[in-house]
Amino acid sequence: VHRGWPRLQFLHSLYCCLLANPQNLDLSALLNVPPMESPFAKAMQAASHVLVIPNHSVGIYTRLWCVYEAYLGACWKKTCIMPARPHTSTQCGTIRRTLVAPMAAGVLSGMFWWLILSQTAIRDAIRDDNFNLVAAAMLLCATGTAICFVVSILLKFCRWSWQTHFKFVRIGHMLLLFVCALSFLPWVTYTPVLPSAFHYFQHYFFPIVLILFNLLRIVQLNQHELELKELSRQASHLECDTVADATCSDPSDEQRIRAAILGCEDEIDVTIRVLMRAGAYNDWLRWAYEAGVDIRGFGTSDLIVKTGLAFTLWALAALQLDRR
Repeated sequence: VHRGWPRLQFLHSLYCCLLANPQNLDLSALLNVPPMESPFAKAMQAASHVLVIPNHSVGIYTRLWCVYEAYLGACWKKTCIMPARPHTSTQCGTIRRTLVAPMAAGVLSGMFWWLILSQTAIRDAIRDDNFNLVAAAMLLCATGTAICFVVSILLKFCRWSWQTHFKFVRIGHMLLLFVCALSFLPWVTYTPVLPSAFHYFQHYFFPIVLILFNLLRIVQLNQHELELKELSRQASHLECDTVADATCSDPSDEQRIRAAILGCEDEIDVTIRVLMRAGAYNDWLRWAYEAGVDIRGFGTSDLIVKTGLAFTLWALAALQLDRR
């Protein structure tokens, strides 16, 4: 529940759909009413969001009460969500492989390169040639970053799997991050003659912008990939082919719920498929799904990460354009 709670949306409460068997109390007196008048239905009606918590041992939509809650969520225009935020341990392992490793390798290699350049820079005749080599590496970083970003957009229109897409784009940004870190120390230790303080600021800030842009782009790709993997894992626990196969432990409850959803079974099936595909359900996601849009992962709701990354990436892109 903690990992599934929407952040940055200022929600104080939401309705949780989960399996909590065995029950410690006899609820038959509370449930011996039309399903719409049950305490569960009234609690859901008061909530703006429904958090669906899959169970790894039993698919929740094999239970008729959970199917009925999906029906009510769609009827009452509730936003239904599933937890897709990856585990912290998984995130840390990915960070070590995709960020720490190329950065550390680049910094260590850059220090070695700087030591070589500092020895040869004693001879002024080749000092400019040395800096031209560093400038070429930095230009390669800037050009490669722009190309990699554009290619990542173009790949979305190809028929590649999302795993292949993330693999190629992330490798490109990792290589660029390595080259940026490699060139950073030789670049900043060179002190050219520039016309103003602002040009000096641009000279020293330019490699920082490139490093941050590639670093944050890798973080963004990691986050998206891990969310899709977590969403796929959670969706596999729903185990729902059709709500017609759902059952209820109490025959009288099953009879009442079947009567309440009569004729809407196909609609509920679509609702659950949208939830499994996107990680959330609302009217817009349903419209997009029925229009043939690939909504995979559209409902992941970690706005703290996504909003911060998007804002920072756009700001760094603007700074790069200004530098050019």
